[in-house]
Amino acid sequence: MRRRNRVTLSPAVGMGLTLLCLASGPLSEAVGQTPSSTASAPDLAGIPRPVIERLEPAVQSQLHSARRRVEEAPSDVPDQERAETDLGRLCLLYLHYELLDAAEPCLLQMRTLQPDDFQWPYYLAVLYSRNAEIESAKESLETARVLRPMDVPTLLRLGDLHLLSSQLEPAQEAFEVALLQDPQSSAARFGLGRVAIARGSTEQGITHFDVALAGQPAGSVIHHHLGMAYRSIGDFDRAREELQKNNHQTIAFSDPLMRQLETLSVSREEIFVRGVEARRQGRPGEAIEAFRQVLEVEPDDAEARFNLARAQIEIGDLDEAELQLRNALESWPGFFDAHFNLAVLLGRRGEEEEAARHLEEALQIDPGHQPTRLLWARLLGQLGDFSAAAAQFDQLLELSPADPQAHLGRARSLLLAESYLRASTALESSLRSLPGDRALRHLMARFLAACPDPELRDGPSALLLAQEIVDEQLTLDHAETLAMALAEVGRFEEALQWQRRVLSQEAAVEGTNSATRQGRAELYEQRRPVRAPWRED
Repeated sequence: MRRRNRVTLSPAVGMGLTLLCLASGPLSEAVGQTPSSTASAPDLAGIPRPVIERLEPAVQSQLHSARRRVEEAPSDVPDQERAETDLGRLCLLYLHYELLDAAEPCLLQMRTLQPDDFQWPYYLAVLYSRNAEIESAKESLETARVLRPMDVPTLLRLGDLHLLSSQLEPAQEAFEVALLQDPQSSAARFGLGRVAIARGSTEQGITHFDVALAGQPAGSVIHHHLGMAYRSIGDFDRAREELQKNNHQTIAFSDPLMRQLETLSVSREEIFVRGVEARRQGRPGEAIEAFRQVLEVEPDDAEARFNLARAQIEIGDLDEAELQLRNALESWPGFFDAHFNLAVLLGRRGEEEEAARHLEEALQIDPGHQPTRLLWARLLGQLGDFSAAAAQFDQLLELSPADPQAHLGRARSLLLAESYLRASTALESSLRSLPGDRALRHLMARFLAACPDPELRDGPSALLLAQEIVDEQLTLDHAETLAMALAEVGRFEEALQWQRRVLSQEAAVEGTNSATRQGRAELYEQRRPVRAPWRED
């Protein structure tokens, strides 16, 4: 038998063939076997032993056992059905692990042994497609279609192959029949869109692509085709926009036989990737099943436990997710992602102290990870350790000098730590870096109006800045700051008027007034200013 070199198709050529096959249903539903017309007994003579030494030990053992079972099968007729079943399983294992030189003669023999069984020509078509043998793949799919004329995966694959061969009429017919069987099929719409583009019907193609994308937003490869379509009609801005959205995620369609093939795997990597893909596509239940399979073989696999935890978070099983994250850290204490995610989970539950410890551990592993440092700084503030929070914001600014959240967080932390001189210096420095940042300007206005240190208060400057901010954007907080600045310069009646406007608006929205805001109005009535308002913010 001739050896074939694997051929890798370019994205433009292979997009149709590389449709990601989702699957559903057990083998009994997927295969739907009819009684076979046995032509001869199973025979391993023409099926070479593939080289499997580079595969994982568990996979090698699986393949050795499957082949040995066929070799040792009795030759008497009563056991013929079992022998065929064993040979069929061996064929599928060879195909699944991409041992194609052994898989092809094996599948050809099964097609001869069971000519009425749809799965064998279908799997042969999959094999030929992987080898880029387009005509052989089409012939096998046509054989499969005779057995199941309306099978949607067969029609989709056949349409793709016809399209690759520039045979637009049979491609369109296959996609149209598939769409009749499954009107929600984004894969069929995607195929019809490519056929329309190939015919020069760009607008019709765009319509099909839009419908396909609406049905399957994750299939970002459609954006590539939309971009090229818009480019062809001269809409270069829209073309650029669409092309930028393409991250090469293919179009999924339900394919029970391919799902059955995937379930044969004992390879940690394949099961793990299957779990990651299921999670990415919004199927956390399947992801959980896959990662549990990995852990049955490798209980100390920290990455599998981490991904299992992520999937459990998605279904709301937070207790089990926490357990898996802790187990992952037992196996791998330096696992950054596990520390970070456990911290987030604990923070949501109000367990800030332990969450902070895990964030600290994460930063020891990766000191330059800015989201972790920002989260830790905020958490330290929630715990009341404002000086430590300010120090973390300082380090964050060393990593990212233009981060407005870090500038604002540092200033607030210093104010809450009652380090007013340092807060003044920090605010001035931040406003030199980000002079137009409204949140920083607002905090500066409030600081100048209400700082407890009289050496640092500046009522006139606070009033000027607060008035500018209110003119730009009138909010309850901005209006309150203007009232504070008015009180600081002795204009208590105006301050009271502004505070009453704030109370009126708050009552209209919330149905009541906060004690803090009501208390500020009472201060103005007593002709007294506000001091340290950030304590109540």
